[in-house]
Amino acid sequence: CYHGFLTLRANTIVNYKVDHYHSNDIDSGISWNDPDLSIEWPLNGKQPIISSRDKNHPNLRDLWKY
Repeated sequence: CYHGFLTLRANTIVNYKVDHYHSNDIDSGISWNDPDLSIEWPLNGKQPIISSRDKNHPNLRDLWKY
């Protein structure tokens, strides 16, 4: 299960509740703009602010191992 957040207003605070401490050993992600997922982010021509960590996530198809 992957998730993403997009705020449409400046100075938005997002609270995210978890039930475990973060572990780099199991941390993963997929590219927010993966063309195969075709997510239509309502950016209205603006450039999103993406963390350096999230900018380096692979596309979903690159995670599949057959």
